[in-house]
Amino acid sequence: MQIKRTHDEFYANESYKSSPKESFKYIAHKLRQSLQAAGGGGYSPHSILDIGCSNGDFLYFLGDIFPAAKLFGMDILPSLLQKCTDDFKALGREVPTLWVGDINTGENLGQERFDVVFLNGVIGIFDDLRLPLKHFSSLIGQNGVGYIWACFNPYDIDVLIKARPVGATHLESGWNLHSKQSVRNIFKDLGFACKFYDDFSIGIDIAKTADPLRTWTFKLENGKRAIINGLGLLHEFSLAEIRAI
Repeated sequence: MQIKRTHDEFYANESYKSSPKESFKYIAHKLRQSLQAAGGGGYSPHSILDIGCSNGDFLYFLGDIFPAAKLFGMDILPSLLQKCTDDFKALGREVPTLWVGDINTGENLGQERFDVVFLNGVIGIFDDLRLPLKHFSSLIGQNGVGYIWACFNPYDIDVLIKARPVGATHLESGWNLHSKQSVRNIFKDLGFACKFYDDFSIGIDIAKTADPLRTWTFKLENGKRAIINGLGLLHEFSLAEIRAI
């Protein structure tokens, strides 16, 4: 049965540029902490690449946090890059440098290297991470840093998950839970160290929608919120920080 990833196309019809996601705030906070520790309190990256930038919501948020940084975005879907362009123009902001590229195959990655490289919500699509992570790390510039936002398995098991909506003739990908240790091992072989931040806690309620593949939250007995979707998967997000050894 054919495996596809079609669910991301809904991002062409929505935008969170006026109300950034909680994950954006968390990731930016960790980046600022890391940059301050490495280069002093006022340090700002010169270049930031978002791989799988989608409609540009995260790039827009980063532009507010690091107004002096040059923004770059790569995605496999031209429709999402067009949405990004349209939104930035409509809001009177300089459009990032955007291009179509494939982090899995390595097609059209370009030759430029960047101070900060993000890969958010993408690696769950891939069953084998060796090539995507090789290509990802190749885009990190000298003394640069990379970040991967995803759900990782804390146990030494790579969990490969596919979904099939009732009546569909293909499988949807995007929810794999790769073991943290597998990710560490791959980066070690590539000459990079990988550190995980596991203290993300969502502070808002997300309502359930008609689309069961979208996530929503529910309250736990301790008052915290858990994130789930219609696959019955609890989403425990971590942020991986990648630096050359």
